Order: sequence, then C-alpha cells, then structure tokens
Amino acid sequence: MAANVGRPGGRSGNLLGIVSRGGPLRVFLRKDDAIREEMAREVIGRTARLGAAGVTAEVVRGQVALHGTVTDPLLVPVLVRMCASVDGVVSVSEDVRVTAGLTTPA
Repeated sequence: MAANVGRPGGRSGNLLGIVSRGGPLRVFLRKDDAIREEMAREVIGRTARLGAAGVTAEVVRGQVALHGTVTDPLLVPVLVRMCASVDGVVSVSEDVRVTAGLTTPA
C-alpha cells in the first residue's frame, strides 16, 4: 500500500484527472438569481407569517444583503442563519429594522 503513495494514477499509474484551484469550489457556485429565488421562497417565504414579510434579499456574487423590517427582533439572527445555510452564499449582512411588535426583555 505504501508503494502507491505519490503515484498520480494509483496502482495503474494512469492519470485519472487534474484538479485546478477553482475546480472543487465550482460545485458550490450558484448564480445570484438562483440564490435570490431560494431566499425569497425558502427563507423569507417561510418566515413571512412570523413577521419577516417586509424583508428583501439582494445578492451580488454570493454576498447576501438583507434589507427591510421585521416585527420581532428575534427574527433577525434567525434570518441571517437561514440565509447563510443556502448553497452558494458567501456572506450575509443585514440592515433590518424592527417595527412595532414584540420586544426583547432588557
């Protein structure tokens, strides 16, 4: 088994493939429109009844910026975590304000 270490083709010695720097990451790359659609449907859509109906997502090169209003301040970190879990998202920033509704205890 130690004889195969360092041999690019394994036992046969035949080259099996080449990995470029960007190759392994290509699986995770998604178009901004696809990310935005998933955000609208899966993240904002699922939390709209909880008070996130006023939130929109802007996506540029996998970087998500959330804007808008929520009625519950506890929704902000939930939205950020849900957005960060979407495939293709590189980072999430938020500019979400809390409107009249629930408040967190001091």
